[in-house]
Amino acid sequence: MQKHGVEATSSGSEPTPSMSTKHINNPAGTFLSLALSMSWQLAIIVLLPIVGGFKLDEHVHSSPLWTVVGFVVALGGVIALFRRLLEVPKLHAVDKSKEKK
Repeated sequence: MQKHGVEATSSGSEPTPSMSTKHINNPAGTFLSLALSMSWQLAIIVLLPIVGGFKLDEHVHSSPLWTVVGFVVALGGVIALFRRLLEVPKLHAVDKSKEKK
């Protein structure tokens, strides 16, 4: 049974770290995880509004108004994603300072 990132051993005596917590101390694993997560988020944040705006423009036979609106929405989403991404190192720094105490 897993509870708070710790798995109990078969004997039940000592908990062992789960797979989800092993990569926290590995900077390469953390970087790769963040990079893959960010790439999928960027793809969704950029493609959905722009493609949606383009398809809406085709459907209503309008000028590229909705494509431009989709672009602006995508730009706002990218800015929000990067702001959130910049908070991750700060959270890891706080976690490491708590571990040293």
